[in-house]
Amino acid sequence: VREALIELQNEGYIRFVRGRGFQVLELTRQEALDIVEMRREIEMFGAGLAAERITDEQLQELEKIQQEMMDEDKHHDSREMYRLDYAFHQLIFQATGNSWLIQMNVKLRENFLRIETQGAFKTPQVAKQVFHEHGRILAALQKRSPVLARSAMKRHMNQTYERTLENVLGTGKRE
Repeated sequence: VREALIELQNEGYIRFVRGRGFQVLELTRQEALDIVEMRREIEMFGAGLAAERITDEQLQELEKIQQEMMDEDKHHDSREMYRLDYAFHQLIFQATGNSWLIQMNVKLRENFLRIETQGAFKTPQVAKQVFHEHGRILAALQKRSPVLARSAMKRHMNQTYERTLENVLGTGKRE
């Protein structure tokens, strides 16, 4: 437990308060914006690289995830939609074959969870918008086009960025 607490402290999630134990650290608004901004750039890079390296098996798995997202019954289950969204993006990074990029993405997604929750899929309309964005990314990956994959991911991440600012941080624009 002590080692886990030390690791959480090193990761910036908690801090030691002498005589009182540990305190969970809240993200500042600027830190939250920085995480969203960084995720946007890393995802675009990852999509371009994945387009060059993705296997047929990975494409089939992405197609399966996409089909599950399109299942109308799942649109009402924000937890399931979030799980599928996470799996979709994680598989794209696995397709890059770049261990550093995969690790960086995991770290970013862990921190992104500090500001973004399953609330990202709070309405069926938002869920539909997300899976349409994913459909464009999937189509670009199927063509194995880094330019198209990066462009499709950029559109998706820009939408994610705006949804996050609006839904989580309470604004539609970066100040």
